[in-house]
Amino acid sequence: MDNNETIFADGLFSPDRRPTTPDWIKLQLCFNVDQFIQFLQQHRNERGYVNVDMKMSQSGKKYFALNDWKPTGQQQQQAPQQQQAPQQGYNAQQYVQNNPPVQQDFNGQF
Repeated sequence: MDNNETIFADGLFSPDRRPTTPDWIKLQLCFNVDQFIQFLQQHRNERGYVNVDMKMSQSGKKYFALNDWKPTGQQQQQAPQQQQAPQQGYNAQQYVQNNPPVQQDFNGQF
């Protein structure tokens, strides 16, 4: 894919935040199941994943676009290893305690 070409994530939408939405809800996602499944099947990578970025248009509207970036040579060697959750005897509480999420302050704005 050309770096300037945008492939929109068909079937994935995020409506504008309503004034009545609680502060603890940061983002609402809506899926058109048939469209999104087709998009996922068409764009999954060799490991079975589809990476999507939420972006902002110049007019301030949210949209989702395919992220098909792949490391090359030296970048691949320098990429940090992500820690995987254990598959057997999985204890979600212990995993979260040992791997705290990155704290971000959204303030309801993107």
